[in-house]
Parts: sequence; C-alpha cells; structure tokens
Amino acid sequence: MPQKSKKYKITTRTREMFVLRRRRQRADSGICPVCRRSSDFQTLNSATIALKRGKLEILRLIAEQVVHAFEADDGELLICDGSLGI
Repeated sequence: MPQKSKKYKITTRTREMFVLRRRRQRADSGICPVCRRSSDFQTLNSATIALKRGKLEILRLIAEQVVHAFEADDGELLICDGSLGI
C-alpha cells in the first residue's frame, strides 16, 4: 500500500514599519544677530547631541545669555556655533 504524503500549510504574517524622521542637523551659515560674527547655526536637537547636554540645560544657557540663539522665520530655534564653542 503506497504511503500517503502529508501536506502542511504554513502561514506566516509579517508586518513592516518604517519610521521616517526629519533630521535637520545643521542650518545655514550666516551672521549671528547677537555677536555679529559669521557662524554656522545648530538646531536645538543637534546642539544637544554636539554638547552632550539636555535641552533644558541648553535653554537655561540661552536664557542666561551664555549661548546665542534666535528664532528663524519658520519658528525653529537656531543656536550660534560660536557661542557653543564648537
């Protein structure tokens, strides 16, 4: 008597997720409105990475006018590299 072959149906489910983050590492160069020097500008997020400090600490330095910052036309906070010591 011939053997019956067993058939198995394997069903798998996969799910893919893509996370896209807009990362603007560095803004344009220009003249800092505080120190009036030609400088590159960092966003708050990139300044935290460069300085290895938290956002609140950098905002405190801005409030104490240790670090130069201004708000761009699009509302983003830009920080002068010259005042960061980068």
